[in-house]
Amino acid sequence: MEEIWKPVVGYEGLYEVSNLGNVRSIDRVRHIIQANREYDIVAKGKPIIPQARRHGYLSVWLYGHGGRAKRTGKQFSVHRLVAEAFIPNPNRYAEVNHKDESKTNNCADNLEWCNHLQNSNYGTRPQRIGDMNRNGKKSKPIAQYTRDGELVRVFPSLQEASRNGFNASNICNCAKGNPQYSHAYGYLWRYVGE
Repeated sequence: MEEIWKPVVGYEGLYEVSNLGNVRSIDRVRHIIQANREYDIVAKGKPIIPQARRHGYLSVWLYGHGGRAKRTGKQFSVHRLVAEAFIPNPNRYAEVNHKDESKTNNCADNLEWCNHLQNSNYGTRPQRIGDMNRNGKKSKPIAQYTRDGELVRVFPSLQEASRNGFNASNICNCAKGNPQYSHAYGYLWRYVGE
């Protein structure tokens, strides 16, 4: 695919973004006034290296006509810059969705404008969120054994075991080796991997 460059909306003459998700500054002449002298220098354009943000999206810092010295910088998500430059938004949607669900694939053909509900329910996200909410990020699998030590079943978490009629607190006490809870509901319980 051929790389096509367009001006970054709001930063025309300073930065460009490509349909492949790259951002660069462009060559420009800067007028300098210093110690009663005035002169022009040519600032060569260069690629802007994006940084990964906390949630995995790539972002870049862009500076207005004052440059870094005037502290006019602002952080932008790369996917949003690409969408604003290359993807029409006739419905005036506020969010940009990654079609392949990869937060770092900022090619224009992988992006689409959408509303919050569409973005929230896209692809495998509902399943991933459901799994996280059902068993928690740090949930540990727990195994149920007969008193003879035969494995009955492995639950993905204490919460899942409690949904099957067992009290999570009693199971937890048994699994942690609390002497008052050598067994719970006629079974032995152990965390998997411990």
